[in-house]
Amino acid sequence: MARTSTKKTQETEAITLNGEQVLIELLNDNAVIPEAKTDGAGCMDITIPMTVSVPPVTVQTKATEIPLGFKVVIPKGHTMRIQLRSSVGRDYPISLANIEGIVDEDFRGEVMLFVRNYSKHIVMLEQGMRVAQCWLEKTVPMTFVAGEVVEDTERGTESGSTGK
Repeated sequence: MARTSTKKTQETEAITLNGEQVLIELLNDNAVIPEAKTDGAGCMDITIPMTVSVPPVTVQTKATEIPLGFKVVIPKGHTMRIQLRSSVGRDYPISLANIEGIVDEDFRGEVMLFVRNYSKHIVMLEQGMRVAQCWLEKTVPMTFVAGEVVEDTERGTESGSTGK
């Protein structure tokens, strides 16, 4: 399964992610197509197209927006999931504001990261840094049906109760 292949189509390119083609439009000259860095990588690395200064949450309570410089067309029946790379979580005091980004198949805007800095100092994320990673996940349509929730299970209603 060639997950890092690209195919030029006018102003856009198609990448293959987890066996599915994802159409990607680069919005500026610094934007980078996400790519898997090894054959065994389960995710594709996302590179930021600009240097970003992330102030501490004590200075700015709203998350810092990082435009990624691309739009995507997610295959029907899928979402694209985005998380920080583990090395970024290890080396920088930042996290995604919503822990995980989810790009729905019908979203057509620029993909962005929303990050928060939990240190007391400004964090600089440099242009070209691989900050996040993405992958496709199949979605299962669901419908909620009103009714009574039966609570007589071994686990019951206690959270953290599976470790008895």
